[in-house]
Amino acid sequence: MRNFKKILIMTCVLSLLVVGCVIWALADDAAEEDTNVGSVAELSELITVAEKAANVKDKYDAVLALREYLDTKVMDTEEEGYKEAILRINAVAVETADIFLDMVPADVEADGVDIDAVGDAFISADDLLHTFEIPDGTAGFSSVKVKYDEALFKLGAALTKNLDKTIADEENPKTAENKIKLNKASRVIGLCTPYGDGEALNAIMAEFAECVAAHNAAVEKNLAALDRRNDVSNYDLPIYYEENWEKSTVGYGSGALAGWSVTLNGADDNRVGIRQERNGNKYYVMEYREKETPAGSYIQRSLSSCDASHGLVFEFDIGTFGEIPKQGILIETGSVTSGEFAGKFPEPYLYVNGNGDICSNDTDNPTVLLKGALTKGGWLHIIIALDPEDFVYNLYVEGQYISTYDARVEGNVYDHTKVGLRLSGGKSTQGEVAYDNFKIYAGDNYRNPDRLVNMTNDERLLYFVDIFTDPTIPVLDRKSAYDRVTDMIRDYCKVDASTGEYTYADAIADNEELKAAVDTYMAYDIDTLVSDAKIANLKTYISLIDHLREIERSYDTVASRKGALSEITAFINKNFNMMDLAIDLVNANFSSEEDKNVPNGVSDYDEYVIIFNRLSKQTEYDESAKVFVEYMKKFTNATAISATNRYLTSARDLIENDRIDVTLITVDTTPYRENFLDLVAAYDVYINADKKVAEVTKTANSKRIVQCMNVINHFRTEEQWEENQDVMLEYINIVKEYILYTDSDGGLLYDVTYSGVDEAVRFFNRAYEYFYNKIQAENIEYITDILDRIAATDDYVEKIGLVSLVDRYVDTNDIDFENPKIIELLNNLDTCKSELELRGEDYSKYLHQNSVYFINYVEKMRTATTYAEQVEYFEQAALLYFSLDTTVPGTVAAIDTYDEYSVKLGVIEECSVRFLNAVSIYKACQTPDEKYEALVECYYNAQFAELSYEGVSAAMAEYKAAYDAHMSYANAVNADITEIGNAVGSLRTNCGI
Repeated sequence: MRNFKKILIMTCVLSLLVVGCVIWALADDAAEEDTNVGSVAELSELITVAEKAANVKDKYDAVLALREYLDTKVMDTEEEGYKEAILRINAVAVETADIFLDMVPADVEADGVDIDAVGDAFISADDLLHTFEIPDGTAGFSSVKVKYDEALFKLGAALTKNLDKTIADEENPKTAENKIKLNKASRVIGLCTPYGDGEALNAIMAEFAECVAAHNAAVEKNLAALDRRNDVSNYDLPIYYEENWEKSTVGYGSGALAGWSVTLNGADDNRVGIRQERNGNKYYVMEYREKETPAGSYIQRSLSSCDASHGLVFEFDIGTFGEIPKQGILIETGSVTSGEFAGKFPEPYLYVNGNGDICSNDTDNPTVLLKGALTKGGWLHIIIALDPEDFVYNLYVEGQYISTYDARVEGNVYDHTKVGLRLSGGKSTQGEVAYDNFKIYAGDNYRNPDRLVNMTNDERLLYFVDIFTDPTIPVLDRKSAYDRVTDMIRDYCKVDASTGEYTYADAIADNEELKAAVDTYMAYDIDTLVSDAKIANLKTYISLIDHLREIERSYDTVASRKGALSEITAFINKNFNMMDLAIDLVNANFSSEEDKNVPNGVSDYDEYVIIFNRLSKQTEYDESAKVFVEYMKKFTNATAISATNRYLTSARDLIENDRIDVTLITVDTTPYRENFLDLVAAYDVYINADKKVAEVTKTANSKRIVQCMNVINHFRTEEQWEENQDVMLEYINIVKEYILYTDSDGGLLYDVTYSGVDEAVRFFNRAYEYFYNKIQAENIEYITDILDRIAATDDYVEKIGLVSLVDRYVDTNDIDFENPKIIELLNNLDTCKSELELRGEDYSKYLHQNSVYFINYVEKMRTATTYAEQVEYFEQAALLYFSLDTTVPGTVAAIDTYDEYSVKLGVIEECSVRFLNAVSIYKACQTPDEKYEALVECYYNAQFAELSYEGVSAAMAEYKAAYDAHMSYANAVNADITEIGNAVGSLRTNCGI
């Protein structure tokens, strides 16, 4: 019994080392640069794959892989074999393009020919031939160029013939279907470049241009019909325009649109931004990648203080110039503010699936409304109009009505005092989506682009004069109307530059109404209007800032402040030149409290700029503070050295990169400090982190690596690894943190000069990679099983326990967070959590309550005096083990005690069972030798057997009786042996031996 505690401790340590190590492989910049360096050897392997591909699809994919390799790797063009590799790439690209061109039949218009499939084949050939700069003289290139031009002509003629040039003459022209045909034809006719002079193709392009013009006329006809539904005296000025992307700012790797917020779920650089079409126009693009950007990334435009009670119209162009998203895209409109559906959008109004079809809003069981609508290289004009009378959205594509969608959910009407437009990727997407020409305005149907297209010039002049002279109309709308008249006035009067006198233009003739409008304009006090407009803008700006100050400052308002900051930024970008920055509207006599932090004696604008900048920094700090607190909680609860270092390093990065407002932590008088007690506590843990992390010297680590690898390095083949997996993993897990991770300076955790460590590390790397892949498959199987169990049960508490079980599993096992399948599973887990929270029950309450009960059971188990009582309390605690809140004080210590007793009670039970078996075997033995061996087995297990375990007490009495009988016999024999030994010793001494 004396060694029981040591054995138990060693068992716990080994168990924790095997189970508790979590991989962390964040490569530093140097390592990342190394991965971007290409080599001729790697390039040649990819070329060989392309050359040997058995079918054209595999060959095409292999050539695209070559292109990606050349685009993403830094190649040494002077490396031996590089030029030969490029020649091979050009040859295989030409060869593959030639195969695709053969798919274009001589008679494209023959029955049974799928012209879309033929077009896709041709586009693939075009992609290959224009991706690489293929020089003349490349094998087969000359003949391929001729074949390419012939195919381009045949396809162009067929596609153009398929278009309707008389579409505008129809009474009710259907334009959406024709636009899809135009887009498909444009892919071939407009985007592909012939190698020859292309005279015949030019004729086809001219005919194609006629079709485009006819389509545009039909669109205008449809839109004009919509627009006539509005009385000309009831035009609204637009709420939002974004047609000129030249003014949009582009950040590092991502685009920043005025007034738009961008939310990326795991995206890296260059996923969002401004791109340029071949015709020189610019557009906005979101690029989704399945691995880096799973579902959840979107851009969103929120409209504050916008009264949508008279309707609302969202209008934009959508297209793609790359890959159509595999799982489609969602266009959502609706509430982004308070109420029962706070922060929620209705179900997506517009859903474009992975085939480019426009579908009904049901993404789980959609109905195709417009097949093949989104095509590569083509734009579609979309209008989504809210009719407030019935609270429905009407969808128009290219001016053609497509469908209607009820915007109510279970009878609830969404709050549209603040509205938004969200454009996002589908459930699991990959590809890119382009947007252009955003317009958002009041009303319940389409308005022509300048909002006044159906008016004559005279009607416009009278209309805008009435607006800017009407004191009941908001001053900013009046100023906008005055500017519109300024643009028109030269057509109605002539002004003498020297006298300032004006005369009516001849076009007015005797129209007294127009003359009166001109007189009103010329006599109008524009200075007062401009001043009022500037003050109004400044008031709006100040009200926006004041709203921002109202929600200053706690964790709960971070998201709200972020939205308000985006709104203010959009307002400034739009109205900066129309704000009176010098005027004081209010007496800025703030107190000297640090939370105000505004100097007196300056203009309102300057005061609020200081506030805005401070609150902008606050939002950045507060988001990082949440992350910092979470890191330090995990650091506190981590049981493995690898996890401890990982969370501490991440927290340290936030501090050292000025991502945390340290004054909140270190200065007791900081305002709002009471809102950040978690942060203060986390920082205290951070400061004392060295007490938790015991630094292991490089020599000690090296010694451990060599020792562990020497135990298993005689297993050389994968077959041997399989047979001895448990042993292999035991020693691999002991040393992996020393080999895989680095210290704070990026240095190794072991001494490379230590004898034998290089060979040991090489062996470890081979074995670790082999088992790591197997472990990930096991992780996927395990998490999938738990998620299936969550889906299968309706019990709320059981669901929380299963969710917590996955969380604990992820925190205590080697998980590859870059694995697409694991990403998908963890996303599904997050969905489960959201569903639990949406039920309205206090999700955290159950976990907190379970932790309190768990701590009590563990304490009772620890203080119990009998094995039976310990088992009873252990089993009660086991029911709560996987649904705990580890932030509850005492929970982590209770878990450690529970884990210790899990091993201890298991050993007791195992030894007790083995002791009972040993006694049974002893009783069945016949010969003295058999009895002796069985008695020895009883002896070793008796040391750990528990008397209160069923049957052990009686077996112990039988064992004692047998043991005493044996020892009585053994003692007599030993006495005889001792006597003989003494006699022999005396004989040797007497004989001089």
